[in-house]
Amino acid sequence: MKRMIIIFMMCIVFLTGSAIAQEPVRLKLNMLWRFEYLALLPEKASAINWNIINDLKVQLAPNDEELKLLDLKPAEAGGVIGNWEAVAEKEIVFGETAEKLIVDKLKELDQRGELSINQNSMYKIFVLKEFPEAITKEIKED
Repeated sequence: MKRMIIIFMMCIVFLTGSAIAQEPVRLKLNMLWRFEYLALLPEKASAINWNIINDLKVQLAPNDEELKLLDLKPAEAGGVIGNWEAVAEKEIVFGETAEKLIVDKLKELDQRGELSINQNSMYKIFVLKEFPEAITKEIKED
């Protein structure tokens, strides 16, 4: 009987623990970082994940007003030059599935030894859960 009670209690703890929703990752990102995260999103996904990817793209992509402020121009060495400081930081919410998509991509790049310096910063935040003090302080103050 004692064993049954212990097993029952363990089941309750397990079930309630898994039912607790994970707090989404919230980051204040400037436009340059928003483009970095856009580049990480998968080009192919399941039908279920496409809704999440599209929602994340809407959050990350610049709107018409932001595009005007950025005044993007092609750079001679490739890429683009823009007035990155003209666009205010925006809080982006990465829900559980969006976070998993980012984590999976970063782990894949890491395994291939292809993380850029910016992606390494993303890796620390999403995979290692090392949130820089500046990020956590800004979000707590809001």
